[in-house]
Amino acid sequence: MKIKILTVIISIVFFSFAQTKDAYDSEYEKGAGLFDPSRLTIQHSLSFGMASTSGISNMKSLSQYTTSLQYQFIAPVTLNLNFSLPIHSTFSSVNNMSVSNIQSLEYFKNIPFDVSLTWKPSENVNFSINVARYTEGSYFADGFYPFTTGYYSHRLNRR
Repeated sequence: MKIKILTVIISIVFFSFAQTKDAYDSEYEKGAGLFDPSRLTIQHSLSFGMASTSGISNMKSLSQYTTSLQYQFIAPVTLNLNFSLPIHSTFSSVNNMSVSNIQSLEYFKNIPFDVSLTWKPSENVNFSINVARYTEGSYFADGFYPFTTGYYSHRLNRR
């Protein structure tokens, strides 16, 4: 079932950028497909981080590859998609890019992402719809973040 859904999503993306042979060979307007590639911005980054608390020798580290996509539909409407692929993490072994995690699909269940659709009709008005997932044990929600059910919130509940 997951493979069928993935196939449908990939097909929709390919068909939305498709052009006919006539449009490619002649002087038709470029970007005449459903989406205009000139309105798409893609940024990539690779980050490495380390953290430790004073008095405790529990050095934590994380490396991740992040992609940010932005598509400008019309002047005031923008779609943003950000997702990170953890490469190595000492916060949680589930976040490591290993053969066993990728084959079991556990790796893909723990990818942090956020999606937002923003409409800014004027300088002082901004409407935004956001969906985000920062998984337990990830860089964004590792127990140090106060709203997670991580290590420190469990310790507080025991007292």
